[in-house]
Amino acid sequence: MRYLAAMLLLCLPAAGQQVRPLPNVPGTWQLSVPPASSAKWAGHSEIEGRILLSKIQGLASRLHTAKVFNPPLGFNGECYIQLSDSRLCVPTEPCASANAPVSGSLLFIFLYFAEGPGGKPKTDREAVTEADFHFNDPHEVARGQTFEKHNGHEMMWLPVAIGQTAGVTLYYAGPPDPRIHDVAAVIYFAKKDRPLWIPVTREQFLRDFIADCEGKVADRQRETARRLEADKKLPPCDKDYKDWMAGQEERRKTHEQAYQTLKKTDPAAAEQFRARMEKMEADFPGQLKQGIANCEELRKKIAQRTAEPVAPDPDLERLRAELAGMTPAERASQAWTRKAFDYPSTFVPANTKDARPVVMFNPDYFDLSRPRTDIQLITVFLENVPENLRKPPLTDWDSLGLLLLWEFVNQVDWQQVAAMIGQ
Repeated sequence: MRYLAAMLLLCLPAAGQQVRPLPNVPGTWQLSVPPASSAKWAGHSEIEGRILLSKIQGLASRLHTAKVFNPPLGFNGECYIQLSDSRLCVPTEPCASANAPVSGSLLFIFLYFAEGPGGKPKTDREAVTEADFHFNDPHEVARGQTFEKHNGHEMMWLPVAIGQTAGVTLYYAGPPDPRIHDVAAVIYFAKKDRPLWIPVTREQFLRDFIADCEGKVADRQRETARRLEADKKLPPCDKDYKDWMAGQEERRKTHEQAYQTLKKTDPAAAEQFRARMEKMEADFPGQLKQGIANCEELRKKIAQRTAEPVAPDPDLERLRAELAGMTPAERASQAWTRKAFDYPSTFVPANTKDARPVVMFNPDYFDLSRPRTDIQLITVFLENVPENLRKPPLTDWDSLGLLLLWEFVNQVDWQQVAAMIGQ
């Protein structure tokens, strides 16, 4: 659960103890809308920001008419609207275009009323749950999914459907786990004329991994060459000797001052100090001259040195061999893997048990000829829903958020959300 404020210390029922909702306590509603000027920070014009904020705020108001937001099931609701920063997109993704749609989000926070001590209504910050709406944000397509970025492409497993309820299909926001019965879910509202995901072929899968491995090898080669050049640009071998001799007079004055000070309190120690300093001044130049000879010998070897070849990457060689051994049909077929994006690759035949097809967000999904404020994609992230999509029992505090989010999913008019695509 996400904490948006300090946790309240409440007198809560013990785990497993019955918790009854208060049917006649209406909740309060808080809607936070940023100023249109915030669009400039997010990389949009103020006019574009105002248009998108108006659309999102209108949807929030329409969704708020759902029964879950009103008596008899009252709760404290918080809603936050934000504009996303399109400048965070990387150049290989469609949102880098100057015509890319303006993106934003709508965050619902649920604080459910329940019966506390003496029958008084209470809310619990630990029971807070969320429903996040994201508009025109391609990054949210991969949220909660198993994905990796290779050669600038975000490859992911095709999401698995949990099932249908209230006229919409819910997908697992992550790999299904048989040990967990309450799962994060995501709903996609997309255009009909262009696919949201496109298959990743075995050839593209391998070529993207090969490009990454080649990039790592090139990085190691550049680092080796950089170190070689750095060795050739070392200071002159006699620099330390010249610096030492240039500071001879300054050291003599410093030593004499220290000698006179020490002589006032301990004449014997002062004489020992002077003897050590005189010996150092006599011996150290010879040591430095020997260092010059050693340095010049090393410099001769460095001048003859060339960049050592970087050791071959065994993974790169295996990936290249695998690609070379594929038939044209195998290269063109969609990649299915049982383990997510391991390499050397672990391709398996399509529809193999426990395997998943690999896809990526369609780089041509957004129609860049449309106005930037048109909504072309909506993803809804639900923090936790029952995996069987049935109404969960209200048994203790832990079930409050789960029940409320289930009610939200089943009472909201999703057709209103779908109708925003293209507006």
